[in-house]
This record gives sequence, C-alpha cells and structure tokens, in this order.
Amino acid sequence: MIVAQGFDSINSIAWVQFRLLGGWRKIGLACVIYLAVFFVVASLAWQVFQPGNVGLFCNRALLVVGIVQVAVLVMAGSGAVHRAVRRDHQTRMMESHRLSPITGAEAVAGYLLGPTGQVLAVFVLGTILGVVLCAAAGVQIAYWLLAMGYLLVAAAMMASLSLLYAMAVERGGNPLPWIIALGSTGGFWLVPALPGLCLMLGVNVATYAYRQVLGTGTTGLPEHFALTLAAEIMMTLTWLLAAIRKFRWPERPAFGVASGYVLLAQTLLLSVLGLWMIEEFRAGPDWDTSADVSFCASVLLSLLAAVVPIYAAEFTRRHGRLDRRTPAFWERPASVVVAAAGLLILCWYLADGAWTHRGLPASYRGLLEADARRWQIMTAVILLWLAGTAGLCRLMVALRVQRRLTAVVLWTLFSWGLPPFVDQLRQYVINLTTEGPIGWSIVLGMSVPGTMVVLWRELDVSIWPGLVVQVAVAAVMLSCGIRVDRNRFRRAPSPGRQ
Repeated sequence: MIVAQGFDSINSIAWVQFRLLGGWRKIGLACVIYLAVFFVVASLAWQVFQPGNVGLFCNRALLVVGIVQVAVLVMAGSGAVHRAVRRDHQTRMMESHRLSPITGAEAVAGYLLGPTGQVLAVFVLGTILGVVLCAAAGVQIAYWLLAMGYLLVAAAMMASLSLLYAMAVERGGNPLPWIIALGSTGGFWLVPALPGLCLMLGVNVATYAYRQVLGTGTTGLPEHFALTLAAEIMMTLTWLLAAIRKFRWPERPAFGVASGYVLLAQTLLLSVLGLWMIEEFRAGPDWDTSADVSFCASVLLSLLAAVVPIYAAEFTRRHGRLDRRTPAFWERPASVVVAAAGLLILCWYLADGAWTHRGLPASYRGLLEADARRWQIMTAVILLWLAGTAGLCRLMVALRVQRRLTAVVLWTLFSWGLPPFVDQLRQYVINLTTEGPIGWSIVLGMSVPGTMVVLWRELDVSIWPGLVVQVAVAAVMLSCGIRVDRNRFRRAPSPGRQ
C-alpha cells in the first residue's frame, strides 16, 4: 500500500495505466512465459537441427533474441501507448485529466511509462538473456549492451510519435506497425530512397549490430553513431513537446507556427545529412538507389513537412482570439509559404553543392551544374504547391474538418500521383496497339514529382503545359479556401450578439 501511494504521488496516470494492465503480477507472468517459450523453442531447434557447436547455436539464438527485442520494445511498446491514449479518449478520462492539476509533461510521461511496464520488464529480461548468450557465443557483451541501449532510445522515439498521433487523432488505429511492415518488405525499398530516414531510424547502427553478432563487424563504435543518436533524441523531444501542447490545448494544432518551422528545419537537416552520408547507407543490391531518386524523394519529404507550419498559420489567422493577440507578420500564411519555399530552395541548393564539394560521382551533381532556369522552375513548382496547400488548409480550418490528416494525404495523392498515373495508363493503352518504346508526355509535368523528374533527368518533355495546370490548381484551391472562409466568417455571430 505504501509503495502504491508512493508511485501514485509521483505520477498518477502512470500508476493507473500500470494497474489497468495487471500490475506486478502480470509482469511476473509475462516474464515466466517469455523464458518458457525461449527454452522450449531453443530445445526444439537443437533437436531438429542438431548443430553440435554450442557457440554457433548460441550465436544464432542471440540474433533471434535481438529480433524479438526489437519487436517487443518498438512494436508492442508503441502499441501499448497508443491503446492507453485511445482508451482514455473513449472513456472521457482524457477530459478529466485536462481538468485536473496534472501538467502536460506529467501526463505525457505517465502515458509513456505506465502502459509499457510489462514491455520494459520483458525487454530487461531479454537483455539479460542476451548477455548469457553472448558469453556462450564468444560475442563481446559490451556490443550487445550498446545495441540494447540504442534500441531503447529508438523505441522511445517511436513511442513518442505514436503518443502524439493518438493525442492529435482521436480515432483510428496505430499506423506505426503498418509503416514498419511496409518498410520491411521489398528489401526496404522505401528506406534507401530517403537517406534522412535511414539516419533517423539508425540503419547504420542496426547493420553494425547485425554484423557484430555474426562476427563480421569491426571493432569500435558504429560509424556516425553519435550523429544517429543525436537525431533520434532531437526527434523524440520534438514529438514529446508537441504531445504536451496537444494535451493542454486539444482545440489547437499540435505544432504552432514556430514549432512548425522547427520541424521543417529538422526535416531538412536530417535529409541533407542523410544525403551527405548516402554512400554509408548503401549496404547491398537492395540499397542501390540512384542519386536522383534519393534527392527527389528527400525534397518531397521536406515539402510534406512544410504543410505543418502552413496549417498552423491558417489556424492562427482564423482563431487568433484563442491567444488574444494579432498574429505577427511571420505567422501569416503568405509569409509562411514564401519563407518555407525560400528555405527549401536554399537548403537543397546548398545540399547539392555539398555533394559537388565532397567529390561524389557525377550522378550526384545534377541541378547545381545546370543553368538558373531549372532552379527558377523548381522554385515556382514548390511555391505553387505550397500555395495550393495553404488554400486547402484554409478550407479545412473554415469547415472545421476533423480528419485533417486524411484530407492532406488525399490532396497530396491527387496532385502528385494522378498525373504520372494517367500518363502511365496512356502508355499502357498505346502499347496494346503499337510496338516500340513510348516516352512520357506533357501530363507528367502536371505534378511536382513529375516536374522534378523532368528537370533532373533532362527528359525531352515540355513542362510549360504542366506548369499552367499547376497554376490553375493552386488558384482554384486558394480561391475555394478564401471564398468558404469569408462566407463562414460572415455567418458567424459577432461577440456582441452572443
């Protein structure tokens, strides 16, 4: 009883969530089941394969335990956090917590630590089991402990992102397992296309740990280990601060204009560093992604990050009364669009220059060695898409759309993916009646990725018709957003009439 009161006084949410999942008794049962399953599976594997060499068998068992550790800590941990927040949303306990004197930091810490008690206990048990296997297999224990410590940091980053998603989106399942499953199929096809994602997910550290277990790694710390660790800690703090803001002010976006700028800058920083380290992430044929694909994919990722400050600016403009102040000049949507576009172009121009300065192969030096016309077109394309996105955000704020993430995803798929899909469909239909290769048409240039591909690969395709279409789409989205916002503002009762 005294122990329970002590834990409850430290963080009541953590203690309540811990007891909802069974408390200490459930932790003991989970540990016993984990050990029993391990020994049963290990005994069956020994009987079936009969390796004879105990050290080699323990080495392979250590690899399996490492995979289980990742699944338990990352997948089960983030899932437990997500379910806990969802349960409190459904039972209205979240509203009760917001009315209590609990601070945002205490609530976030409670949701991270309380539901993951069993997961952390099983993780500690697996770490101890791995130490025993290391001693039997002749693998240095320090490398195993280093990998487990890093895994704990990576799991904290994923759990904080899952917590933020559950705080911001009150309905829907946890997307992280699907994202991880998608990235782990097809030879990690998505990861090498985004070197910044490789850096944030610690691909270099995972490859290093895998080689250490197999006995093919080098001594010392993994390459760029400190940089990877710093990137994950930085993103963890970003997700946690956004979750704290969302807990205290559920009616506001998780990111404000200033924090949205910070998120965009962090995305650009990670993407540029990932492109700088792109050769270090090429670990085999499945990772052999061309430089132009990595560059274009990184630019598109930064464009998605730019949506965050734009939506925050639109929300601040429309609902500035929540802060009881007039938005500053740098918080206005037009200023955010121009500033984000300028930051994107400057960053990617410097990134391409860094490639040339580093002396990488010629395939990495595309836009910098081209004339200023290409950079001007790229700037125009980015500005047009951001302007259209600002119109969409104004429309969502005016209509008070609840599924804002879904709307942004559909808008991105429509504006980016529809023109290339139509052009590929055209090629398929023509191939049914004509023999020989069929090139791309002007339809490809009607999307941001299509225009970038034409510029980067110097395709013999006119992009001016596509630019006209992009201007029209941006104008339509802006006009719709402005018109609906004005109509809503006129219909809204003034403060004197309420």
